[in-house]
Amino acid sequence: VKVSIEREDNDLKNNHYKECYYAGGSSEYISCLNPDKKPLHDVMGFKRELNGIIMDIALQWYVDGYSDTMLGYANGIRTNDGGTHIDGVKASITRTLNNFAKQSKVFKEEDVTFSGEHVREGLTCVVSVIVPNPEFEGRTKTRLGNPYIREIVDQSVQMYLTEYFELHPDVLESILSKSFNAYKTALALKRVREVIRSNSVSTPCTISEKLTNCSSEKPGMY
Repeated sequence: VKVSIEREDNDLKNNHYKECYYAGGSSEYISCLNPDKKPLHDVMGFKRELNGIIMDIALQWYVDGYSDTMLGYANGIRTNDGGTHIDGVKASITRTLNNFAKQSKVFKEEDVTFSGEHVREGLTCVVSVIVPNPEFEGRTKTRLGNPYIREIVDQSVQMYLTEYFELHPDVLESILSKSFNAYKTALALKRVREVIRSNSVSTPCTISEKLTNCSSEKPGMY
């Protein structure tokens, strides 16, 4: 994987361009992104070519992470605004983990459905694709727009994750537990907001005596 870092400034002396090469691909790159965080498992990732699309995707969840980091690249160009390759990965992760949760004895009885935010909590993911004719969208052309790429990436990620989790049930259980904690936290926050809103609606507003209309038995004329 080649990562290009470019900084432009009005002063040409401050312009900066740097290229970093990771011989191990996305898996090596992802291991360098969060050196101070505690990983939930070893880096998982795969490289695959399908229908002319070359994919190099790596994922790792962290114990002390509470948001997700999705880094996308298309033909070596950083897609800051995401795109169909990122959308495919997100959809696949959500669906695959929900499928496993429904099969799990632990989570089956809970009857929960995880959202994308729940399953991606603490996730760092690098998605690099090589596309024959990339279509870049947005004002800054930093979003990959080829529609068919989403399905190809989605299917490939689901196939990989399904095989990986079947071979590593302990990793699956750890990720599902983290997702379930995220689900419970979100549910608790929702209930708190509902209580606050309910109380604010049921509490009558009183008008200060100073703001009440003045009255007089002999009103004057003005």
